[in-house]
Formats: sequence, C-alpha cells, structure tokens
Amino acid sequence: MDPSVGCIGLYCGRTKLDEYNYSDCGSCLRGFRVDGNGVCVECVERPQFYDWLYITFMAFILVIIEWYLTEECVKRRQLTVDVL
Repeated sequence: MDPSVGCIGLYCGRTKLDEYNYSDCGSCLRGFRVDGNGVCVECVERPQFYDWLYITFMAFILVIIEWYLTEECVKRRQLTVDVL
C-alpha cells in the first residue's frame, strides 16, 4: 500500500508492516496516533494541559453518574439516608 494515499477520518491510519509495506486503513493501535501523512506512529509526548483537563472531566462525569444512579436506586427501594 502507498502511505501517501490518506485514509478517511481523523483517527484512521496505516500501520507500517515492514520497510516498504503498509497495512490498509484502520484504527491505530493503543499508544499510537496518526501523523500528518496518515501513518500510525507511537505517541512519545507527555500529556499536555488540555489532555489532563479531559481526563479529569471524564473521571468527574463518572463520579457524578455513579452518585445519580445510587440516589435513584435508594429512591426506588424507599430507603432513607438515615437508614443507610
């Protein structure tokens, strides 16, 4: 495959099989990202500020969803907070 032909989508790329051959378009492996040429390359940069903000936001959302589901479960069972 010719790596100069780009893949459709921002997160699809070609994996280097050997010196001259590349795979078909597909998702990159974990720990890899697509470079400007559409080839999957290993991530070696440390996470930047906005990466940490995203990770924190996702963790915060999970905690909020867990709190919400716990409250809904308690309401459904007719238990009060004093009983718990």
